[in-house]
Amino acid sequence: VYSNPRRSMDEVSEFFEEKYIPDQKKLKRELGAWRAESLLREAEIIKAMKPAGAILDIGCAGGHFLEHFLKDGWECTGVEASRVAAEEAGIKGIRIFQSVLNQADIGLSDHFDVVTYLDTLFFSSTPVDDLKKISRLLKNDGRLFLDLPGFTYRIARNYGPLCLLIDRRWTNFKLTSPHLFILSTRTLRKMLSQAG
Repeated sequence: VYSNPRRSMDEVSEFFEEKYIPDQKKLKRELGAWRAESLLREAEIIKAMKPAGAILDIGCAGGHFLEHFLKDGWECTGVEASRVAAEEAGIKGIRIFQSVLNQADIGLSDHFDVVTYLDTLFFSSTPVDDLKKISRLLKNDGRLFLDLPGFTYRIARNYGPLCLLIDRRWTNFKLTSPHLFILSTRTLRKMLSQAG
């Protein structure tokens, strides 16, 4: 399921650069404190599979997730479109590309043990291209970790009675929504296969 008409890459970049994380308050509350437990849990799962190395986090926000790796000596790189969030991540010592992944100037010599794309793939206007780029950036024994809300949940949460109950409106699916795709497991497997 995808938004139609689709927003251009420039519109997506502009939205995330200036509007998605407009200030430190939203960054620390919604993308830091509210997600702190789940980010720690996900970091521990990854470190159990790969105890050290180089990690790339796509949509790294202010670097709250990557902080769990910095303290253990990992080489941490983030891609973040929001100017406010990218600056915060940079202050923490994370190598940062302020951009969306498709436009990030990550060198061909960069290779990562782990790439994480947590709760972010559905924002991309070019998800298959993003996955192809990730495939090129991963080391041969590297791992990609994706975290996405389930297809049924996303539909139920954003359209109909549940949306009305929580958000006091019938739908969140509007042209202004940053969510460009809702992916089922089957669709995601096809995309991953296409991307190699």
